[in-house]
Amino acid sequence: MAGRHSCTRNRDFRRTCVTVAAVPVFLIGSAALAANEGQEAAGRGLYFGAGAGRTHLTGTSGNLQAERVAAAKVFLGYQFRPPVALEVTHAWCGTVRAPSTTTGGSSETFHMRALTFQVVGTFLRVENAALQARLGGLAWRAFPVTRAGDEERGLGIATGMSLKFDIGKNVAVRADVDVYRNWLEAMRLRWGANVVSVNMIGSFN
Repeated sequence: MAGRHSCTRNRDFRRTCVTVAAVPVFLIGSAALAANEGQEAAGRGLYFGAGAGRTHLTGTSGNLQAERVAAAKVFLGYQFRPPVALEVTHAWCGTVRAPSTTTGGSSETFHMRALTFQVVGTFLRVENAALQARLGGLAWRAFPVTRAGDEERGLGIATGMSLKFDIGKNVAVRADVDVYRNWLEAMRLRWGANVVSVNMIGSFN
């Protein structure tokens, strides 16, 4: 039964990756038409964004299982110069079920949240499209669903890749793959997640 559940999750994750990968391909045509003539790389300034996607648990220990794989995030960044930015993200990473240490061996459910601080680098730009990489730190919290208090928390590493398309002077669409790992903490909820999302971005530069 566990093997069948794992195969189903993996199949859902692969289907999500294919769907998310197809979105930028569809958008690049309309982005090319909407891009302003002579539009240059974004200058310095604040930007914000929000999006939704799916979470795939990976590298976990024990009997940690995904209960809900829907994911969402909001982020705020500052572009210091065209190749480098600093970004803060708050992500809702779905819900997991883990063995309980307080209820006599039964399991309990947690809402997973992550706060990341990352440096964003643009290392390839072709007209209105850009490929970006992110690297930084992760602070995560797990909130019990059925009881108050006793939340789990820890630190970790956050990395990611993005494919960004500028579709207007101050509007962009970005497909993100985020990798969260709590390798810096030996916690009961030793979890890892790959989050795939599509996001809308607005900038003030």
